[in-house]
Amino acid sequence: MNIRRRLLKANQRAFHVMTRGKSPEELHELAEAKSPTMRVGHLTVLCQELGERGEVEQEKAVAAELLGLAHGSEKLSYRTMVSALSCVANSYERREEHAAAVPLRDELVLIEQGMHGPTSPQTISALVRLTVDLRKCGDLVRVVEVERKILERTVKQCGPGDPVTLSLRAQLGADLCQLGAHGESIAELEIVAALLAVSTADGMKARQWLARNLAMEKDFAAALLIREEIVDERRRSLGPEDRETLVAIEYVASMHFALGHPALAKQLLEGALASRERRFGDADPQTQAAKRRLAENFGPFD
Repeated sequence: MNIRRRLLKANQRAFHVMTRGKSPEELHELAEAKSPTMRVGHLTVLCQELGERGEVEQEKAVAAELLGLAHGSEKLSYRTMVSALSCVANSYERREEHAAAVPLRDELVLIEQGMHGPTSPQTISALVRLTVDLRKCGDLVRVVEVERKILERTVKQCGPGDPVTLSLRAQLGADLCQLGAHGESIAELEIVAALLAVSTADGMKARQWLARNLAMEKDFAAALLIREEIVDERRRSLGPEDRETLVAIEYVASMHFALGHPALAKQLLEGALASRERRFGDADPQTQAAKRRLAENFGPFD
């Protein structure tokens, strides 16, 4: 770290200490500075301070001023620009204005990529933050598009069998499933399921979404095998009457029903319902929902 950067960081730390206990008006006066870099640096700290205090309107005004200065100055350093844009994007996030944060996240990706390269940790991190806002906006198509980039770059950086790579692949498979791209989703999830045991979080996630895909594709026999594997793991790790175990049993029952085994499906559902009543009580919402499902498929339950 060069002398200029150390001095800037020291100045910002001193400014952060000075902001404690100040009113929003006093904070803004403290943010006045002659050089664009100092001014942007002070406003960045000020915006963060106001956000931590919950001073929403003041934070919003400072974020707008900070963004104007960041985009209007050609003299800002890489680090100052990244800090400013990240601060404003985070401010939008705190106010749940995710659509406004997305263009800034896109801009940060380009900055980090230009500075460090497409596979750098900084670029990957910026892409991940972009997916968070895109997901909050409900733009799953773009989420998948960005996830593909992250996965491709992570494979190059970490390798195909790295836990981070497999976690990204599991999430991509889940999102593809939600988009209805079942064939692509199955291809991604099968890779994860082949490399990770069902006892791992991502191995379990991959199998749950893989079973859902297969059921949507009417391959109920293959889905059943996976659902039974999930039940075995839930019983082993959580116990026979845990809520997650009972949900897994009900999924197995639905696969048997789809395969034309109604008697076995009914037996499994009745067993799961009895466990719910015993463990959680008849008034429990999930118990009542299980009772309704049983009645819808097999008539009134006595």
